[in-house]
Amino acid sequence: MLISVTFVEWIPHTVTILLAVVTSMALLRSISSKDGSSSPTSTRQGSEGQLPPKHVPYFVIYRALVQLLTVVAILAVDFSIFPRMYAKTHRFGVSLMDSGVGAIVCSGGLVVGERLVQDRSQGLVRFGRSIRTALPVLFLGFARLLLTRSVDYEVNVSEYGVHWNFFMTLAFIPIIVSACFAIFPRTRPGYFGILLVVVHQALLSWKLEDYVLHAPRTDLISMNKEGVVSTLGYASIYLISAELGRHFLTAGNERPRDQVVGFLVKSSFAAWFIHYILTSHLDIQPSRAMANGAYVVWIIAMGVTLLLGIQVAFISFEWLFATPPAVPLILCAINKNQLTTFLLANILTGLVNLSLDTMSVPPVMAFIILLIYVSVILATMAVLHSRGVRIA
Repeated sequence: MLISVTFVEWIPHTVTILLAVVTSMALLRSISSKDGSSSPTSTRQGSEGQLPPKHVPYFVIYRALVQLLTVVAILAVDFSIFPRMYAKTHRFGVSLMDSGVGAIVCSGGLVVGERLVQDRSQGLVRFGRSIRTALPVLFLGFARLLLTRSVDYEVNVSEYGVHWNFFMTLAFIPIIVSACFAIFPRTRPGYFGILLVVVHQALLSWKLEDYVLHAPRTDLISMNKEGVVSTLGYASIYLISAELGRHFLTAGNERPRDQVVGFLVKSSFAAWFIHYILTSHLDIQPSRAMANGAYVVWIIAMGVTLLLGIQVAFISFEWLFATPPAVPLILCAINKNQLTTFLLANILTGLVNLSLDTMSVPPVMAFIILLIYVSVILATMAVLHSRGVRIA
């Protein structure tokens, strides 16, 4: 993965594909064998350190890989070794890094579908609980703001605004979601998600997009217009993902594989078709800064397509080795402490940028720094997992 986001520009595509195939086969062979035994670095359902029932293996892999790729990219982008085609777009368009924040929200929504529907709490109780849940994340957002200001850390205001950051977006998503269910408690999350994205895109097409693109930053809202406006789009990603998650997990049990694969194939086709209509016929180009309709659909399409790919990989493995694959322990560790992984990556990224002029670091040295950075994060998550510690 580290090679795929650094030296990829200097490696022919055929070699990149070969490396991916060889690495994948080596990983699969290392985590499982034909007699069903499991290696020390992996975990299997029914064994010690088993996955929680609602976390089916391909689902854990998806969430962990999304987090791991995001962790690698947020520091790698600061080095010249990082291909510029993968960097965040300014206003419109999509790239690898544009998918990171949306994919994290999507992976978070996938696990809450049943809980959202089955929660019978009164509206005010539910809303108050969401605020309590959001407060620690909001605190992290303000802490990041204070730290970046105190050390004069450069922040691109076109991403979220002058003061806003992704932690603040994460904090407001559950508040928006709980407000929806407080008003209409018996509604499926997917309906809320579709309604939000339609309303959000309608507002953008009306005047809101022009406001984000051209309004001067004269007050607190306009200074953070990207973060404020995009939060509604991210909330719709969360809700639609929650609806999707209900098709994988029902009452904590995994649905039959044929149903899951069929659903993923249909969902992937539908999402990409809708994205084509939005971008080619309605001329609505994806925008991460506003989390508009095309961006929301793109994130959902990417998510279900990746889940389908993981499911196909599982089927292929079982066909080759006559046994289901186990999930590597490190991926379980990352899945268990998603927010902690992301927070640690942000702290280390800040420390590296304050210590070095990253853009002037030679490619080989940059790769070594990134390797150490990723190793520290993985080792930390592995230790927390081995001790049964879940922070966030």
